[in-house]
Amino acid sequence: MSQRRIGAFICECGGNISDHVDVKRVAEVIEGEPDVAVAKVAMFTCSDATQQEIIETIQEEKLDGIVVASCSPKLHLETFRAMASRAGLNRFLYNQVNIREQCSWAHTHQREGATAKAIRLVRAGIARTRAGRSLETIRVQTLPRVMVIGAGVAGLRAALSLDSLGIEVLLVERSERPGGHIASWGPLFPNNRSGEELISELLDQLHRRSGIQLYTGAEVVERAGAVGDFSVTLRLGDGGDVKRFHVGAIVVATGFSPYEPAAQELGWGLPGVLTLEELRRTLDGAEEGRPILLCMSTAWVVGRHLEPRMGTITAPVSAVARRCTPPCWPTSRTPTCVSTTCIETFAPMGSRSCSWRRPWGEAPSL
Repeated sequence: MSQRRIGAFICECGGNISDHVDVKRVAEVIEGEPDVAVAKVAMFTCSDATQQEIIETIQEEKLDGIVVASCSPKLHLETFRAMASRAGLNRFLYNQVNIREQCSWAHTHQREGATAKAIRLVRAGIARTRAGRSLETIRVQTLPRVMVIGAGVAGLRAALSLDSLGIEVLLVERSERPGGHIASWGPLFPNNRSGEELISELLDQLHRRSGIQLYTGAEVVERAGAVGDFSVTLRLGDGGDVKRFHVGAIVVATGFSPYEPAAQELGWGLPGVLTLEELRRTLDGAEEGRPILLCMSTAWVVGRHLEPRMGTITAPVSAVARRCTPPCWPTSRTPTCVSTTCIETFAPMGSRSCSWRRPWGEAPSL
């Protein structure tokens, strides 16, 4: 067992934490952990007065590592690192545990559970501190050039943003046409513009930027080097020509592949069972102006003309009704229903907003 002297400081955050977590109980338990020399509770660990108290404790108790259990590190990571440095402790031998956003605020009606979780989180912080070692920051010279792999919507936007910062961009796309999946999609939420239109707009911007080089039909075959100076080899086109580039950073924006269910998985293979990708393609190719009712095992969706495998039923309105748990249907709404899932699912595909809702389990009149 290592012989460390670790201090744990638990923050009440003016009630934001202590209202829902028994911070005194946390300190009592943590004080009995191996290598923990001190465990204290403070009203605000980030205040100047408390920081000075922690510095004095570090020096008096000869601590070689500290854990502060408080809010998100996004707020005070550098605050406490600077405090550790002022106490003569290596700034990287401090660890922050988030028991506010990730514990107290997430479990406001479960004080016992929140307290138990806070204890586990602080124990994890102590384990990390116990295994930590002193580090020093270094400055790495980097090439002002970035390779973005993937020219879908994410890759295109990343390239444009990097160019706006004055950084040279090499944009690499494996297919012959940039745009990814979005380029083939129909009307999209919230402005009902097609994916092709959005991608075309991004490409127009890209072609006007001299700092971006686009390579289509290209594939990464080798990468070497380290942060600041990577060597990346591309195979270009069908001819297999190989070209090497040196870049300071790499952004991977290779997108996704639609999930293909296994046979019989979730009913896949049965009549009327569609994947989301199949449903999207059907909706995108549907004829405008002919509303329909799509009957699914868990939802009715009324939108544009649609011919799924189970057939088409026409209806005069646009709406969404859904049943999530068959045992509760058709007499009652399920207690876990959030009332918007169906609308949120279909809105990105360009279907119309729900103008009305019927009681759970009722289909609209035809």
